[in-house]
Amino acid sequence: QAAFASHCKNGNYHEDFEFGNIELFDPVKQPNGIIGDVVATGFMNYGMPFIRYLVGDTAVFSEI
Repeated sequence: QAAFASHCKNGNYHEDFEFGNIELFDPVKQPNGIIGDVVATGFMNYGMPFIRYLVGDTAVFSEI
């Protein structure tokens, strides 16, 4: 597991910082937020960690 996000009652996802870090690769500003490819770094697997792993998903980070 590289990172984790939880779905809230308002329909948004929020990063769970205890498991890892999520960032955007090549972010582009859009009217509804910042869009880019998801890059994750996991904090749970010390033997073989995922560090800035390009997971193959796209996400929009909003300022909510």
